Amino acid sequence: MFGYVLPNKGELKVRELEEYQGWYCGLCRRLQKEYGFSGRLSLNYDMTFLAMILSSLYDVDKKVTYGGCVAHPIRKKYKYDTMYVSYAAS
Repeated sequence: MFGYVLPNKGELKVRELEEYQGWYCGLCRRLQKEYGFSGRLSLNYDMTFLAMILSSLYDVDKKVTYGGCVAHPIRKKYKYDTMYVSYAAS
């Protein structure tokens, strides 16, 4: 079931889409820190959904950063990080 979950971007509001992209970027950043560039190649929407759902179920502190990355150096985005983002990256 790898790659089964897809966001319906047409139905999301702008604020919701930006938050979803923040979770996606945070997970990408965590994969870079823990596994290097080859870890980023395994990033998919299923892992993002897992990180979002676990962080929503349990009351955890969310660390928010703002900045660019290798894929989008000019456009800066929010990145969310919790202990469950690390769990999803593993």
